[in-house]
Amino acid sequence: MNDEAKDKKRKNPLSGIALAFTFLIISLILFLIPDFFKSIIATRIVMFIFAVIGICGLGFELNKIKKIGFDNLGVGISLGIIGVIIYYFSPIWWLNIVAFVLFFFSTYGILLGLISILKIIIFSEISLKKELIKKILIFLGQIFGISLVILQILKLLKIL
Repeated sequence: MNDEAKDKKRKNPLSGIALAFTFLIISLILFLIPDFFKSIIATRIVMFIFAVIGICGLGFELNKIKKIGFDNLGVGISLGIIGVIIYYFSPIWWLNIVAFVLFFFSTYGILLGLISILKIIIFSEISLKKELIKKILIFLGQIFGISLVILQILKLLKIL
């Protein structure tokens, strides 16, 4: 594969976004079926790993579309999830210190991502601002729409 084909593959985030959503959907399915691996603990561990990979990957892939700050947001949310897991499942004091450090970096990543997104929206031209707001609203609408469809399918299958 030549360099031009590699660059084109790297710049096309659609397959990465699809993979990230795959991780998130599998994580949701494992959440809804807690004894999927015949062990609730094993299912939860796999579910959390898939959720973290999905959120982080989605942030990086969305950032490839337009450098807005989705990568920082995704990493921040992922670190927060890891921190919550450590804090929730571990009564050991030094692991709580690790969770606290993760919460710190999680908050930093989330705020840096949100500030970057707001900066782009606020300081861009009016036509670009409208375009960005429209794209973000359409994206959020699609996310909520697909979530509702998945929930309806799970209810039809009597999983939920």
